[in-house]
Amino acid sequence: MKRFAAQYVFCSSGELLKLHYVELEEDNRLRGIFPLEKETAETVFYNGILFPVEKEGTVVLYFVNKTDLDGMDLLAAELRTNDSGSYPHVQRLC
Repeated sequence: MKRFAAQYVFCSSGELLKLHYVELEEDNRLRGIFPLEKETAETVFYNGILFPVEKEGTVVLYFVNKTDLDGMDLLAAELRTNDSGSYPHVQRLC
């Protein structure tokens, strides 16, 4: 079992969950997304946003670092009105 926690987890429903973790089976099947209520052994914490993307029964987990988001207007980025040309780095975790 693998656990990845972050300041935020962006769900496929469009919800942005604060201080949650994503729990995956060894074969990357999603066990669930749970609130981070205490430190749990073997949980890796990331300073930013996790994006679990489910495809054909398995999950690909992406991460955007908080420092990449500092100073970026996320609403402007979503509406594509940000002409600064700077975009956050997206990292694939598994």
